[in-house]
Amino acid sequence: MKIKNIAAISLLAGLLTSCSAGMVMDPAGDAYFEEMLTLMGVVSDEDGNPINHIKVTVECDGYELVNTVYTSAKGRFYSFIDTYGKEYPIILDITIEDVDGENNGGLYETLTDRITILEDYISNGTVEATYRLTRATL
Repeated sequence: MKIKNIAAISLLAGLLTSCSAGMVMDPAGDAYFEEMLTLMGVVSDEDGNPINHIKVTVECDGYELVNTVYTSAKGRFYSFIDTYGKEYPIILDITIEDVDGENNGGLYETLTDRITILEDYISNGTVEATYRLTRATL
């Protein structure tokens, strides 16, 4: 139960940190986000099995945005990126690393990726990514 609460707090903190520049107050006093991009993905092993608690760090090139999230039991992750005032293309540098070692079913090698997002590339404000990690050799 505590792990879920910590994950929810971490996700909310990352959301608020990464999106504060795009936060707008409407006349009723409610906050909403003006321009938002969601990076959602799945991390699995070589056989396609989802990997729990993999650290996913997303950096937005040229902007002070670093968002760290962890995969769920189904290997899913979500990272919210504030695009307010940013110019396209937006470049995301993604690092996927096993911080648990053998605790999540194996020791996996770190993977890095770079995604270049063009304005017409976005579908409903969402970019999807799939990653397969290979087991580390000792």
